[in-house]
Amino acid sequence: MSGPFDPPKIIPNIKGLGRKILDRGSIRPDTKAFRGLPKKEQMRIIDALDRMRGVDGSKSTAKDAKRGKTTLAKKKRNYRKEYTNYQGSAEQIKRRSNRNKARRIMANKGKVKKGDGKDVHHTTGNPMNNKKLSVKPKSQNRSFARTKTARKKNPRA
Repeated sequence: MSGPFDPPKIIPNIKGLGRKILDRGSIRPDTKAFRGLPKKEQMRIIDALDRMRGVDGSKSTAKDAKRGKTTLAKKKRNYRKEYTNYQGSAEQIKRRSNRNKARRIMANKGKVKKGDGKDVHHTTGNPMNNKKLSVKPKSQNRSFARTKTARKKNPRA
């Protein structure tokens, strides 16, 4: 019988590193060995370490996990609170309505339609300004190059 965390299945042997190193605790995100791994494998290791340590940072062993004594407790999202704190504010309601209006403008021109995988891009970077609009694929419009302080490198992008 396995518990919520079964280390051999969750942490495969990754390029000779894998489970042995994780158990010893010698692989950390600041080591060269870790940085040499592909991004997907890095995320898998970080997730596994989080599961082993538990949410509150206390370590839980594989034996504890098999017995069901892990400290994992996933907190449920409070969507109502998210809406009232951010999405429901007067400013965000105005911005959202202008984004929807921009989509309607481009749909009336025949440039976008439902389910086409395209986004309406505000070329000025301001969702309140529907004068300069263009159509971009979602992959180009939803991610931007960032600076060290997590700001857009090009605010007009």
